Amino acid sequence: MMEYDQDEIADQLLDELLLALEITTLSHDEEGAKPPLEGFAQKRTALLAQFDEHDPQALQPLFAQMQRNARSVRDHLGDDSLGVINQLRQRVDTFNPSLGASAARRACEGLSAQTAAFFGLCNETMPHHYGWRFMDIGRFLDRVIGLLSLLKLTLKAPHSPGLALWEVVLATSDNFTAYRRRYRSELHPEAILDLLLFDETNPRSVGYMLKRLERQMDRLPGSSSPYRNAERRLLIQANAALHLADIDRLSHLADTPDAQAALEQLLDELITPLNALSDAISHSHFSHVERPRQLVSMEPDE
Repeated sequence: MMEYDQDEIADQLLDELLLALEITTLSHDEEGAKPPLEGFAQKRTALLAQFDEHDPQALQPLFAQMQRNARSVRDHLGDDSLGVINQLRQRVDTFNPSLGASAARRACEGLSAQTAAFFGLCNETMPHHYGWRFMDIGRFLDRVIGLLSLLKLTLKAPHSPGLALWEVVLATSDNFTAYRRRYRSELHPEAILDLLLFDETNPRSVGYMLKRLERQMDRLPGSSSPYRNAERRLLIQANAALHLADIDRLSHLADTPDAQAALEQLLDELITPLNALSDAISHSHFSHVERPRQLVSMEPDE
């Protein structure tokens, strides 16, 4: 947004990003040239609505709910963790719906750093009991679904995802530095997918996050049962989709529509069970009213 109308590359990237965020839909004229982005002020307003205190999905209501949750488990959190929560609340309370793009960017960067600090303190100071495991499962489940959704939305760009868009994907998922350190080369879609999907040593990859979810779920109550409950089956389904992916087919992502279709299919096969996983965990561990089921009839013989 801040670079809009400054140069041709920034304009094109903004169009692609707004499409990926499903904020706008672009069309092309008969010659294939992209028309200028229409209604830019409306798109800017839609993005800055994240700072609207009256929208339940905006930042202020979400952080208010986070603070209420933290207060309800006060005895499980350290003083430093609660201090960061209070700092987050104070920062959010200073938001103004009329923020300019530059101020909104600085506000988001500060929130991101403090949120990371909160979870880091929780890992270091919070006892690793069941409550911590559920928090960790929720955090990584949200992260992996967000990464998969970002990759899927990127495929909907009006052109094949260009290098500028892939760079944004790496930066958004905190993988840009890891990519440069490992490959030390230009951006290649195949290498990016390897880092984002299959590398289980990368904490920001889908493979690592599925392993993390599996380890935490193995330590939940009832995990020792030989019967695979709903959440275990869903996680197995997601792991199977990732492990059975056709790497050779995906390796031609930059030049064949077939590879792009294969990637979209793989992302759907991962997103579907993971979207259902949260509800399955809630039903297994937090639903206290269930009807008993009787396997054998106890009616007396006549």
